[in-house]
Amino acid sequence: MMITAPNSESPRGHVGHQPIRLLGNSDKSEVLNFLSARPLHTFIMSSWIADNGVDSPLNRGNFYGYRDASGQLDGVALIGHVTLFETKSDTALAGFTDLTQKCSFARTVLSEAETMSRFMTLNENSSRAPRRICRELLLEKQNPESLNLVSSLRPATSADLDLVVPVHAQLAFEESGVNPLAVDASGFRKRCARRL
Repeated sequence: MMITAPNSESPRGHVGHQPIRLLGNSDKSEVLNFLSARPLHTFIMSSWIADNGVDSPLNRGNFYGYRDASGQLDGVALIGHVTLFETKSDTALAGFTDLTQKCSFARTVLSEAETMSRFMTLNENSSRAPRRICRELLLEKQNPESLNLVSSLRPATSADLDLVVPVHAQLAFEESGVNPLAVDASGFRKRCARRL
């Protein structure tokens, strides 16, 4: 479902007694427990782990853990095509920033504004300047109103794939500056089909 095998090209981080470690499926419970402390901020990582596991090419990157001096998780990051992180300390964030700089296929970094500001400060000396910086609001539906009020609204099905692919590709291009249909049309189509 990808052009390349990004996981094999991902930075591996420190090894042994060092604080950053590549995470695997055996870490799933601990990682989900760590991410559950702030579910509104970590739902994307939690969802991908629930759907794909910790170690899966479907994540299009690798999950890393940063441990404090007592061995407890102090941060979790998915570093790859889409980079996401949840940290308790600037030390963990600095470690993840370093790994992101080394990841050749990192395209998008998502974070809340304050953490992103710290990430950008740590990233100032990188030769890879951001192509685009934007802000988006996270919306939460709080009313029990039904979406059935819009009679023409329905979930897309595999029969709609030819309609979904070009629209989703345009959105991806606008966000990342990379046209997924020019880079990996077959893989992009497969990923869209999987989501449907």
